[in-house]
Amino acid sequence: PKGLSMGKVVRVKKKEYGLFQEVEVSPSADFSRLEEVMVILRPASGGKD
Repeated sequence: PKGLSMGKVVRVKKKEYGLFQEVEVSPSADFSRLEEVMVILRPASGGKD
């Protein structure tokens, strides 16, 4: 949900060429204590599932 913190950016590596960057994130959650994870993907615009 909007406003839910997933983690804190600890490092950004900018590429010399291209549109993308690499980002290292320190997660807010303790992954060793998670029992379930749900991943929700938004369908591509104009496409059908």
